[in-house]
This record gives sequence, structure tokens and C-alpha cells, in this order.
Amino acid sequence: MSVSAATVEKLCKDMKTVSIMSFIVGGLMVLSCVYIPVAIPMIIGGLKAKEGADNFLRYSRTNDQDTYAVAFERLSEYFNMTKWWMMITLALALLITVAYIGIFGWAIMSGGFENMGG
Repeated sequence: MSVSAATVEKLCKDMKTVSIMSFIVGGLMVLSCVYIPVAIPMIIGGLKAKEGADNFLRYSRTNDQDTYAVAFERLSEYFNMTKWWMMITLALALLITVAYIGIFGWAIMSGGFENMGG
């Protein structure tokens, strides 16, 4: 089964867009110490997406099988980094939720809300 050049070019364009968005969001997240564990895999994944896009585009122009293999390796690495990014994000969200529940539970049990306001 062959894939049209237009499809490959669209895929490459989308991959580059995703990589740019990953760089921007990851860069903004690095500014906050809390999100550094999430930002690093996002930035690395963005790099892999860009490398994959460049190799797919090169393959579509040269038909070099080594470039094709590298393109798939980079795409695989992108998905691997995305998997880690999602797992870390979910773990942080769970920890923050548990912390909020714990803080509010402690405040309610200790009567912390009774002394608030008039």
C-alpha cells in the first residue's frame, strides 16, 4: 500500500505543529518548579516529533529506507515520551487532589472553618 505525497506532507506539517506546541507549553511549564517533571518529557517528545517529521519528509523525497526507519523510531520515541508525560501528569493531578481533600478534611475536622468571617 502506498501513501500519497500529499498525505505524508500533511502528516509532517501536523507533526511539526505538535512539536512547536510541545516546545511552547513545555517551556512555559518549566517556569514553574512544580511542573518541571511534566515539562521535560513534553519538550523531549516535541524534539522527537520534529525529528520524525523531518525524516518522513526526507524519505518522501529520497525513498531512502534508512531514513524511513529513523522516522518511525522518532515517532515511536515521541509516543513513548507522550506516554510518560501523561502518566506523570495524572500522578501529579492525583497527588494534588489527595492533598486538597486532606487539607479540607483536616480543616473541617479541626473546626478551622468555624472561625472564619463574621
